[in-house]
Amino acid sequence: MKKFFILMLVLLVVLPPLPGNFEPFAKEVSDLKLIVVAADFSDAQHKKEFSGICDELFSENGQSLNRFFKEASSGTIKVSQGPFLRGGWVRMPKPIIYYAQDNENSFDIRCHEMIDTLIREAVKNGLDFEEYAKSWSQPPCVCIVVSGGCEGYTNFPKDDGFWPHMSMSSVNIDGKTVEFLYVLVCEEQSVNSTASQVMAHEFGHIMGLADLYDYDCGGPFKEGDCGYPVTCFEIMAARHKGLGMSGFHRERMGFLRPVVVGQSGTYDIPPITSNANGSYLIVPIEGTKEYLALEYRKKEGIDAFWGGIPSEGLLVYKIDDSVAYRHRFNSGDENNHYAVEILNPGKTPWHENACYSIESGHTVASPKTDPSTLPFDKNYTKTVTLEVISGLGPALKVRITIIPKENIFFSMDRNWAVTGDLHKTCFKIRMFNKGSSPVVLDCDTQVFGEKTFDLGPDEGKGALLLLSYPKDKLKERVVEKIISVESENQSFTFKVLLRNVYFVMDYNSNGVIEEEDLLKIFSSLNNKEMKYDLDGDGVVGYGDLIVASRYVGIRYK
Repeated sequence: MKKFFILMLVLLVVLPPLPGNFEPFAKEVSDLKLIVVAADFSDAQHKKEFSGICDELFSENGQSLNRFFKEASSGTIKVSQGPFLRGGWVRMPKPIIYYAQDNENSFDIRCHEMIDTLIREAVKNGLDFEEYAKSWSQPPCVCIVVSGGCEGYTNFPKDDGFWPHMSMSSVNIDGKTVEFLYVLVCEEQSVNSTASQVMAHEFGHIMGLADLYDYDCGGPFKEGDCGYPVTCFEIMAARHKGLGMSGFHRERMGFLRPVVVGQSGTYDIPPITSNANGSYLIVPIEGTKEYLALEYRKKEGIDAFWGGIPSEGLLVYKIDDSVAYRHRFNSGDENNHYAVEILNPGKTPWHENACYSIESGHTVASPKTDPSTLPFDKNYTKTVTLEVISGLGPALKVRITIIPKENIFFSMDRNWAVTGDLHKTCFKIRMFNKGSSPVVLDCDTQVFGEKTFDLGPDEGKGALLLLSYPKDKLKERVVEKIISVESENQSFTFKVLLRNVYFVMDYNSNGVIEEEDLLKIFSSLNNKEMKYDLDGDGVVGYGDLIVASRYVGIRYK
């Protein structure tokens, strides 16, 4: 329960606006001064020197927090150490099992009791908030490192332990209340992460970024079986080796500007780690607030940190700006989706093989593939197809095809066709899409039966379909047949009524069309039998009488 409780606590505090009128740090922050304090416990003594912890955070070399954000921002952000803290690790008066015990009614209180005690001890050892304020105009930022490990990676009883998080706290020093933002990380992390890696995640919250993992397990998901929309390609997603930073968050932080793609073409995409022009493409899906985001992930720069990303190639995000990006939309299971998620052609649970590349064998994402590029909003007016057409290299060549949504509608004389000439049993069904020229299909001269047609965008988005009906079947008055038409993500099934006008007009069924037949049929012009709607205007009237009169005197049997 504590894990869930803490997680809910985190959700409440990591999102803007923060309590105490604190807002996430502005994009123009260039040098963030980070105070580091470290808590040591009698039953969980530290294993690393304090200087080593600081190296993980501030080193100019190696895979440090500072270098991660420096490279992600192309050098515009630096994370440096705040006031020097003499003595390093601070021994807490109570054991860690007291502060981190699994008790949802007391954990929050005991955790903040530890933080309050730690900050007070740090002040005694030289931490000077007033000196800090001289070089930093923002609210104090404190990194709290606790010795031992976090929940799930220690010898605590089940579920005991600290959970890395970011929040806000305050402490009274010499009669003055000092409010500060803090992130809590553990000296030892899981086998899939390091302290600097977890710190980078929590530091992202300080910068105003929200989690990209699913902390809402409602909807169709069972408890403990949450979906993960973004995982091992983003520092703000679930814990995993590698991670890096997505173009989505780089753009939000102002580290790069996206290129908006509005028409079909071939694009050379440099690695996202370069922050170069064209390294992050946005393809809006017309008619919706959704778009596809494209980036080339290559194991270099911060994408090589902490073991590196698991695969290379084109990473495709489906993003819905109508949904708050920190949430999953839950208005019904059929509409359940995330604001941000990765297309995952490899179908691995942690997205290890989510990259499209020639090398992986996954090269195409389209409305017909799984996963599909179609938006969740069905009001879209255009569709997008993506194809990787080059191998991994300095840049990735991608073909983007944007076409109007197939919007098939049918023109076929009110869904029926009439044949009055025994020697011409073909009839026409016109099917076409808006904005396209029709394509004529050959007439089937032998038999009219069930037909299935796949009208893809490359074969033309319209068709004039000519079908025939065998003469030996003309003895039937009205023949109903089914035609199925499948289009881009659409399937239509409709009924065709093939009606021989002779049988329709021969009211007394004597084999001859006579004036008496027409008199019986059209004596009342409000006739509701739509089989007599010979001109297909939806009304039985004078027009149909004129058509029928052409057949008077014909003997067909």
